[in-house]
Amino acid sequence: MSNSPRRSLFSAFKRRDESRARPSDVEEGTTAGQYVIGEELGAGGMGVVYRAHDTRLDRHVALKFLPPHLMEDEEASRRLLVEARAAAGLDHPNICTIHEIGTLEDGRSFIAMAYYPGTNLTRLIAAHGTLEPEDAVGIAVQVGEGLARAHSAEIIHRDIKPANIFVVEEGPVKILDFGIAKVAGVELTEDGAALGTVAYMSPEQIRGEALDGRTDIWSLGVVLYEMCTGERPFIGADHVAMMHGILELDVPPLDAMIPGFPTGLKTVIDRCLHKDRGGRFANVVELVTALETCLTDDAGPSTTIRAPSLAEEGERKQATTGCSRPAAAR
Repeated sequence: MSNSPRRSLFSAFKRRDESRARPSDVEEGTTAGQYVIGEELGAGGMGVVYRAHDTRLDRHVALKFLPPHLMEDEEASRRLLVEARAAAGLDHPNICTIHEIGTLEDGRSFIAMAYYPGTNLTRLIAAHGTLEPEDAVGIAVQVGEGLARAHSAEIIHRDIKPANIFVVEEGPVKILDFGIAKVAGVELTEDGAALGTVAYMSPEQIRGEALDGRTDIWSLGVVLYEMCTGERPFIGADHVAMMHGILELDVPPLDAMIPGFPTGLKTVIDRCLHKDRGGRFANVVELVTALETCLTDDAGPSTTIRAPSLAEEGERKQATTGCSRPAAAR
């Protein structure tokens, strides 16, 4: 299976890319050990990511810091350390590589991660509206393989969404941000609120129940639906309305929205989005197996399910940046 999405995905993204610069809380040129910090790449509720130059090894890296409002939060600092250890211990081609954890002179901790050319899935979907079923399945298979490795280590991601899926321009898809992952044997304070991004939460995650790997299967099902339709299956004017939809409403049928939608892929997505987790795939390995054959049921046995290579369609065009604003941080 090829590891890279097709060139056409990136060419459309590049045409529609826009500058998203904004003031940053870490000054460009600041030194953090062997790293010289450059521009901000992404920002979210739990982290801010900067590109940096590793002066020792002469390479670009990405540094993730806690946002300013969490600098003094001991639990957030502990969670950053847990995230680094969790992702670093997995060592899988579909999971972002962690180099080390370090600190600035003011005591702020950061994670040093690999820097990748490409973009996150949020921006890729925004650029295209929808992805071809073959591309959507190829990306989902790689995310599933990364999740299978995490689950085998008793780590549940809990925040699978397009912003945390990074599509490397010429290389494997990467799962980012284990910042709210549930790691076996590690107890962190959770204030009773469900952790995650509401639109991608499973019903059991919304209800605050004990979770297993099937919550990530639900979230990946939502991502698959969004890749294929350009819309999430459950929307609402606010979080309350969205949670009501996830808990109570049926998934809008894909074959009604898109005439001729592949039956096998629809079956896979519907099973991922079963409200009772007992009706979903038992594990991600089972899901990946189903994804690898879901299009052959409609197109015949010669169809190959993959994420197409950029090189297959001609000379590669460089993506604008290695990490878009919503990509590398929540």
